[in-house]
Amino acid sequence: MKTAPLLRSSLSLFALALGLAACATTKPPSASLTNGAQRAIQVADEAGAQEHAPLELRFAREKILAAQEANAVEDFALAQRLLEQAEVDAELALSRTKAEQTRMQVEKLRAEVRDLRQSIADNFGLEGLE
Repeated sequence: MKTAPLLRSSLSLFALALGLAACATTKPPSASLTNGAQRAIQVADEAGAQEHAPLELRFAREKILAAQEANAVEDFALAQRLLEQAEVDAELALSRTKAEQTRMQVEKLRAEVRDLRQSIADNFGLEGLE
C-alpha cells in the first residue's frame, strides 16, 4: 500500500520540523535583531513619530520591553518574534509620520498656490483663476 510510506514520510518531515523549531528557540535573539528594533524606534522617534504616529511608536516600545521580559525567562522564540514585531511597528510609525508630513507639505503648497492665484487676480483684475 502506498499510503504507509507517504504517512511515514509526512511524520518524518513533521518530526524534523519540530526538531528544527526546538533548536531555533534555544538561543537568545541576536544582538543585531535587538539593535535593529531599537534603532528603528530611534529613527521613527527622531522623524517625529511621537507626534504623528504615537500609537505605533508606543506598541514598538512595549514590544521591546516584552521581548526583554521573554528573554529573561528564556522564552527566546517569543523574544525574537516580539523584536521583529517591534521593528515592524517602528517602521510603520516612520511611514505614517512621513506620510503625514508629506500631506502637510502638500496642503501648505496648495495654500500658497491659492494665495498666488488670488494675488494675480487682484493685481491684474482677472477672475476665475481658482
